[in-house]
Amino acid sequence: MKKIKGRKQMISFLLSICMIITMIPLNAFASSVASASDFKYDTPEDITIYKNETEVVILMDYGYTYENGNDYKKCNLETISASSNNRNIEIRQPEQSEKESGWKMKVKGLSEGISTVTLQYSWKYNGVKKTGTSSFKVTVRAYQYCWKLDGDYDYLEDEYDSDTSNLYINESKTWDITLKKIYYKENGKRAKQLIKNFDISTKVYRRVEDDSSYDYQDIVDNSLLSVNIDKVNNTVTVTGKKEAEAYLDIQVKYQGEIINRENSEEEENKKETLVFNVIKDSYTILCNSSAYVPMREGEGWTKDSYVSVGEKKKLTFQLMHFYYDKASERRKSEILSDAEIKAYIIEEGDEENIRTELTNVAKTFEHSEMSFTNNVLTVKGIKSGGYYDREEQVNLDAYISGKKVYSSYAIFEIYEKNSKSMGRFPDINSYDQEYKENFVHIEKNTNKKISIGRFEVDDSSWDKNTPYKVDSIEATSSNPSVAAASVPKMDEDGDYFLTLKGKNSGSTIITFNYTYIVGGSVNTGSQKVEVLVGQPAKTYYQLKFESIGNGIFEENDENSDYSYSLEMPSPYKTKLKAKLYEVNRDDNGNITQKEINNFTLKCKEYEYQDEDEKKGTIKVNIDNANHTIEFIGESQSCCIYELECNTGNSTDKFIYKYINVYSNNAYYYDYYKAKGAGDSWKDAITLKEGETFPINIFHYDNEHPNGIKVDDCTVKMKTDGKCLEINKTTNTVTAKQAGFAELSVEIESDNEDNDYDILYFYIIPRENEYLSLGKEEQLKEDGDTLTFIPEKTGTYKLLEIFKNAVMENISAYINVFDSEGNYIEGDTGSERYANGLSYCKTASTFYNLEKGKTYYFSYGKLHSYNGESGSNSDKFKTSPEKIRLSYIEDDNQECNHVWDSGVVIKAPTETTTGIKIYTCKICAETKEEIVPSTGKKEDKDSSSNNNNRQDNKSTLAPGTKITDQSSKAVYKITGKNTVEYVKCNVNKNKVSIPQKIMINGVSYQVTSIAAKAFKANKKIRSIVIPSTVRKIGKQAFLNCKNLKKITLKTSYLSKKAIGAKAFKGIHKKATIKVPKKQKKAYQKLLKSKGVGKKVKIK
Repeated sequence: MKKIKGRKQMISFLLSICMIITMIPLNAFASSVASASDFKYDTPEDITIYKNETEVVILMDYGYTYENGNDYKKCNLETISASSNNRNIEIRQPEQSEKESGWKMKVKGLSEGISTVTLQYSWKYNGVKKTGTSSFKVTVRAYQYCWKLDGDYDYLEDEYDSDTSNLYINESKTWDITLKKIYYKENGKRAKQLIKNFDISTKVYRRVEDDSSYDYQDIVDNSLLSVNIDKVNNTVTVTGKKEAEAYLDIQVKYQGEIINRENSEEEENKKETLVFNVIKDSYTILCNSSAYVPMREGEGWTKDSYVSVGEKKKLTFQLMHFYYDKASERRKSEILSDAEIKAYIIEEGDEENIRTELTNVAKTFEHSEMSFTNNVLTVKGIKSGGYYDREEQVNLDAYISGKKVYSSYAIFEIYEKNSKSMGRFPDINSYDQEYKENFVHIEKNTNKKISIGRFEVDDSSWDKNTPYKVDSIEATSSNPSVAAASVPKMDEDGDYFLTLKGKNSGSTIITFNYTYIVGGSVNTGSQKVEVLVGQPAKTYYQLKFESIGNGIFEENDENSDYSYSLEMPSPYKTKLKAKLYEVNRDDNGNITQKEINNFTLKCKEYEYQDEDEKKGTIKVNIDNANHTIEFIGESQSCCIYELECNTGNSTDKFIYKYINVYSNNAYYYDYYKAKGAGDSWKDAITLKEGETFPINIFHYDNEHPNGIKVDDCTVKMKTDGKCLEINKTTNTVTAKQAGFAELSVEIESDNEDNDYDILYFYIIPRENEYLSLGKEEQLKEDGDTLTFIPEKTGTYKLLEIFKNAVMENISAYINVFDSEGNYIEGDTGSERYANGLSYCKTASTFYNLEKGKTYYFSYGKLHSYNGESGSNSDKFKTSPEKIRLSYIEDDNQECNHVWDSGVVIKAPTETTTGIKIYTCKICAETKEEIVPSTGKKEDKDSSSNNNNRQDNKSTLAPGTKITDQSSKAVYKITGKNTVEYVKCNVNKNKVSIPQKIMINGVSYQVTSIAAKAFKANKKIRSIVIPSTVRKIGKQAFLNCKNLKKITLKTSYLSKKAIGAKAFKGIHKKATIKVPKKQKKAYQKLLKSKGVGKKVKIK
């Protein structure tokens, strides 16, 4: 280093040093703020795809820049691009998503290998453009082997419940194992190849807790279970051998390699674990022996759990024994009459709880007085309390030969009785006769006999299985000139009937006034139902379209998401012509129409269509002079349009229709279907005993729109009962016994998902066993079928008589069909649709049968409670022991009329006479009487009550269930103008729950989906949940394994609003579309409710 000479040089040198020192921290600070290394960007995780598979990768459109210590500032990206270091993948450059926040890019696998995708992006910080890079890896594989287990899912380790997952000694359960090779075809469609020959290995063990490590050790113990592996059919059959909690691991090997389970990449998921509570037998305590309902169900609540103050109830408890009968290969049950049951109360003490045994001497507790002798509990309510402070719990222990075998409990709530609501006709408030709503429709000048069901009272002294007869009853019409009603009469089964006489078109209210006696006191009640006669006169507009081009135009059914479909074949150009009609209908139902030429059309894209419902470009030309709409598309284009017609009428100004327009190559479909499969019993196949039916499989795709028969699919068939015999070798079924049967068909092909179908069969007997009117007939075994040929046309009542009562809304149905295989639908009474824990020993159904036709009344399978696990409808479904058919008389015989006091339908004036109508209390016949003129001026303020109509637009009682006839969906009234979606009686691929429904002229908003509404529904593939829904019940979509698309429009869901396992077991690669603002919150929420890792929430 040179010596610095001179003062000036020295000063100059020192100044330079100072400038350098002061510049260092400034440069360092600027670097820490604006350098690319301090920009935080959320890079996508590494992905694995197949060859020919295209994956959409979502990229964030913002990052964060470090500043002021630990603070980050959000910065939006201006540009982003992608590149790859390997040619085994194809990349489509990122583009901003119109419907989602962020960017998206597509990555397609070309060949096996690993590639690194580098993202280059830019952003601005304090007005200065910055750039950065990040990367993620893409692994491409040609195929993957995986396997799955099909069978009873209650035994899977994560579904196991020691109370319900029982396996009795000598009882067997079988699971199917499917191994498949997953790959993608050149057209980008996911496919699979079924592998037939592979190795299955199992391990039986028990778990022992290690006291030192507080962990469990697996100890192999083959004495617990017998395991049989069928290598031909690839099944595993497990039989219980020894009482214990037994574990079974199942693994699959192919070509020497242990294969992963389906949709599982983790090493620990190469096996499937089943857990069994192996038992010799089991027990449960029944209340009153009136229902197959164990005390532990519903947390100890029974039909007798409510006791009013001053009321005394007696309840008999019995012990039911469950066991497995090896000879019949079925679970069976029996009542043990020699069992002893002891009851006791546990009360809180100062230092410890006090146990008080119940004996034959009555003892007083906080809310009740109780005694217990010979398995009979007597409860008397003495004092009510607050909502959560008026319960008494009785603990129950059951003994056999002095040994305790079972413990349970019963809960009683003591309440103050409201005498005003003690008695009622349940059928009137949930009228189910024709429109499934709260009104009856009859034609002009006709009679119609209807049932209003049984009368019920809230009184423990009344045995519900004994018909309750009201002290007096009458039915009056608010407008007898429209319709009149006879006095209701009770038949031998306790059902009340009356005859309605329709006269003139219009509406009237039938009021039922009755008196009944409870506890020695006379009570009164009143209920109403609306009667509509004829067809009210109406004028409305009807818009129709016809194709005048080369398009294929179809009008869809009312359950479709859009009104019309229009397919455009090449050259993808077609035209529709619109016609508008004014339709007039008079009160006799006669219809006339005239064409209207003065109207205009508008067409716009439907704003709520899904992303996959819009492809390519379609040009729309409207010619309002000729009322035509022209669509010009391209090879792969589709879009849903909203059509608006301005009628020019001020009352009905606009008509809206929705049309799905698409080119014939827009949609790619590929599925398999069993010939003869239908959606309900109405689509059943009719066979004779001994006849064989082939299960033929047809393949439908773009090349074969009408289907082509194929033989290279694997078909799995299952049926319940003894009516059908399955031949797996020939893929046929043979009708073994008369009755009806369901056949579940699973079709395994090279498609990604298996196809599922249900075939329904009516089997006609070779030799008829006839059903006689008024005679009780015994049902003895599966497939029992009784033949009936009516001697006259009319309404017949089928009474089902149960040995043990069942919950009213889950009784097992008898199916009725005719000799042509037509399903005969009946009207059911309140016994089947009562709410809550309610039981009875009879259930009645009404059928309209024709003279001379042959009808069959049949059960495919007899049911009895045998300790099975599953839903209530499985556990408590019991079949009637006997049935009885009776004819409902038409009341056309001569009547000794008893006239009422009459109703003035036209008031007299000073100069004109009036009219008064009298109605017969017996047969509802009417007569008119002239009312003389008054001879004085009419007082306008004192007008008569003629033509008095009551507004029947009243909301139904909470708990009432209504079936919507168009969609076959069942709804339950939950509050004022709100309903819950309960279930759908018809399985559909697509379900769209509406925001609201109309019931009796009142609009009800759909605010919730019931628990288990779609549980284990294998048919449903997509569902739309409206914005009005605020609650989804537990297990609502549990094990809907084909549910691949869910559209959640609601923004009201929270952790408490979605029940446990609501979405568990849906399709592994399902897509859930949610509102943008709730996306982040819903992603976390839905994962906690069972949504799998690979489900996309966007």
